[in-house]
Amino acid sequence: MFSIDCKPWFFISSKVFHVKIQCYLSFSLTLPFDLFSFFYIIGYLGIYVEWKKYELDRILQNIIDEHKESKTTTETGKQEANEDLVDILLKLQKHGNFGFPLIDNNIKAIILNIFGGGGETSSIAIEWAM
Repeated sequence: MFSIDCKPWFFISSKVFHVKIQCYLSFSLTLPFDLFSFFYIIGYLGIYVEWKKYELDRILQNIIDEHKESKTTTETGKQEANEDLVDILLKLQKHGNFGFPLIDNNIKAIILNIFGGGGETSSIAIEWAM
């Protein structure tokens, strides 16, 4: 069903989506109103969100590192014709003459915006259809 190039991206995108959904669901409006448990939950949510942020950062850094590694192997070997958004951003990072540096954290933010924008657009389309 999926090509060889699509399988890793599908797995990574589903993992990123799963982590984002877990963070969104952790902020439920049905939290108990007991003051002690409220502070306990807030403390737990802070730790939970920080851990998920670290996990998401690690996943995105792995994506960037894999693209950097594949780019060095394709430069020594034959040139690959397929480029995606991360390859283009890494090329801009290497050769871009901007007024600001394009660092890995900027690339991670762009990837997350692409994932978030795709999900938000679909949900708004479904909402309007209803």
